[in-house]
Formats: sequence, C-alpha cells, structure tokens
Amino acid sequence: HFRTTVETGLRIIKALQGHTSGMAVPHFVIDAPGGGGKIPLLPDNYLVQLDEDGAVLRNYENKTFHYPQPKTDGRRELPMVGVGSPVDEAEEAYAACGDSYPDRDGYAMWGNSCGGDADEL
Repeated sequence: HFRTTVETGLRIIKALQGHTSGMAVPHFVIDAPGGGGKIPLLPDNYLVQLDEDGAVLRNYENKTFHYPQPKTDGRRELPMVGVGSPVDEAEEAYAACGDSYPDRDGYAMWGNSCGGDADEL
C-alpha cells in the first residue's frame, strides 16, 4: 500500500485502463473516515467533489464523507511514466530516490515507491 493524492490515484488508474488487461487493473478504493466503509472512486459517481483539501465521497447508502488529502510538505509526487510524460523529468525524479532509472522506451515499473529494480520484478 502507498498513499498519494486522490488526483494522482485517479490518474494512475485511468492510465492503466485501456493499456492493461481489465482483470489486472486494481480498484481505486478509499476507506472513508468515520465508519463510511470502503468507497470505490471509479466509476466517477462515487466522487462528489475534489479539491486541494480533500474529496467528498458518496457510498452505497448515499451517505457522504469528507476524505482529507495527504500532507505533501512541499514534496512533489513522482510523475507517471508513459504516454505523454517526458522521460527526462521522470528520470530526474527517480534519481532523486537514489536509484538508477530503468529505461523501457518511455515506460518503467518500480518495485516500490522509491527504489527497486524493474529487472527483478
């Protein structure tokens, strides 16, 4: 498990859709605070509102919950590598983790959130 902003999570899942077998695409689910349960964000009808403070989610009982965004403390998240993402920016961000960037013709897989060798996967 790892935690990222809701926007980044949505971008990751949407990038996987259409490029990965449907059974291999994970479900993007948020465990709503206050006993709201696990709420899937895709399809979009579960996500009511999204801003820099957090997300307003609707569960299967039509109840809404506020899910706070994680604190970034000025850190930027690692960019997605793939279609439309400049590889040189991803290489710079990946190198900041202290590991070499695995060149895969514009695509990369990471063993974990900061490091790991794609050849070992």
